Amino acid sequence: MFDIIEHFAKEKIGQLLGLSYTALRPGGLLLLRTINADNPLFGRSFYHDFTHETPFTPDKHPAMHGCGWFRINKLDYEKVGRSERTLMGMAEREDPLWGLRALAKLLGIPHAAFAENLIVVARK
Repeated sequence: MFDIIEHFAKEKIGQLLGLSYTALRPGGLLLLRTINADNPLFGRSFYHDFTHETPFTPDKHPAMHGCGWFRINKLDYEKVGRSERTLMGMAEREDPLWGLRALAKLLGIPHAAFAENLIVVARK
């Protein structure tokens, strides 16, 4: 499920994941991608679409809490190639020694938190 889970209300997410679990064969994979609410700039993406209901951070992801059916193989910030159009790409191009790393340190978050999305890979 790519870019869909954030469109559901909190009370429906457990139901959605339960149905996903039922639909998968043993050993089947659940792939999720959703907007990263750890990103200090996440509001730009999240509130741009008024149908978004529920933001997620790695420690508050539904696959981690209350939906213990799946084994989590990976839950991390989405890593994409450096792009000049992203905030991370621009900061690395301008000053790779401190850029967003300094801002992340100031905010007390890992610099990877500036990723736009979270990725979850879970197995039934």
